[in-house]
Amino acid sequence: MVKSTCREIAWFAAISTVLTLNVAAAASETEPLIDQLDPELRARVLMALLGLVLVGLALIAVVVMGARYVRRLGRGRSTHAPVKDDAWFAKPLNPPDAAPRRGRRR
Repeated sequence: MVKSTCREIAWFAAISTVLTLNVAAAASETEPLIDQLDPELRARVLMALLGLVLVGLALIAVVVMGARYVRRLGRGRSTHAPVKDDAWFAKPLNPPDAAPRRGRRR
């Protein structure tokens, strides 16, 4: 069982090496696909790629600006809720005009 597995791995490695060398040799003999196109079609393909890149950058910019807007909304005070006079959370814990307590200290 182990010997057959080792043989299969060795056979697979030999085949993949040969195929890789054949593909590399074939790729070095042919020119790139973009150079095989006629100039008008090449210009169209490159402009389409440029358009995709610019649309992607615009989407990223919109997301960043939207995130900044939402972050600023979250930091600010809500204007939708009415402000009550009894805002206990906004009152100081120790009012400055209150007289100090005169009690027994522990």
